[in-house]
Amino acid sequence: MSKAKIKTPGLVESGSPLKPDSNIVWSSGKNWNGLIVEQHKFAALPVPDFKKKDHSLTIRFSALPAGKNKGKNPDPIDRFANICFFSMDSAPHFSCGHHQHEVFVLKLLPETLKRVARELRSNLNIELVEHHQLRDAQIEHIGMALKTEAEDGFLSGRLYGESLGTALTVHLLSKYSVIKAQISLHKGGLTPANLRRVIEFIHENLTEDIGLSNLAKVANLSQFRFAHNFKQATGLAPHQYVIHERLERAKKMLRETDLTVTTVAYAVGCGSPSRFTLLFRRAYGVIPSVYRTSFR
Repeated sequence: MSKAKIKTPGLVESGSPLKPDSNIVWSSGKNWNGLIVEQHKFAALPVPDFKKKDHSLTIRFSALPAGKNKGKNPDPIDRFANICFFSMDSAPHFSCGHHQHEVFVLKLLPETLKRVARELRSNLNIELVEHHQLRDAQIEHIGMALKTEAEDGFLSGRLYGESLGTALTVHLLSKYSVIKAQISLHKGGLTPANLRRVIEFIHENLTEDIGLSNLAKVANLSQFRFAHNFKQATGLAPHQYVIHERLERAKKMLRETDLTVTTVAYAVGCGSPSRFTLLFRRAYGVIPSVYRTSFR
């Protein structure tokens, strides 16, 4: 694959260096295994596109010039008007914009790509083709979901980000690889016995930060196929099921014990009282203390 620079319409080439991490607003760090997401904010200055050790997607948040589109409600999809995909070890280049803008960066670690390719029984040496000025509704949807989750303080837990990361990797392998991966989704695969084991594992480990790999291993399935088949079997995505079970246990504790809300929050694996309160209110419309009062 050619490593020649690709000039992006609306951007200007520049040789001015800028530290790669100097404009990071936030980063997911180690919250999600195999996937890192970051938000960068730049003024009208040279923006670096430095050599990467990971496969990366950059999503540029468009900022319409003053007066443009006045009086109209912008289509949310317009905020993702510029998606670029860079394969690992792509040649470095620099570009700059004419207006202040934000860039959302999704980094897929090499081991994630290899794992998913292996799960799909695809060529392990599969090569992803670089794209610039890309429009892809599924990438935009996953990007928005990851951004929202990070800005909400990773409210839905490790399972959510890892499931989205796996879905994104499958999409890239099936659509943007030199040798496109063939995906065969079929019903079944998660036997009743395996489903029971998974549910028992969840109930026994609600206080832990359960990962997608943990559940897939119990089910004896790949992570991608487990996430798909679990939702078929239960009607809920794995992260939704775990959150539901945590909150149901919390409701029982609030009704039947005098434990503090903080103690209950940690006892059901919500990580912090504030996260617990947000999840509880989102699910039931009231905060935990109000719910408890209604039973006293």
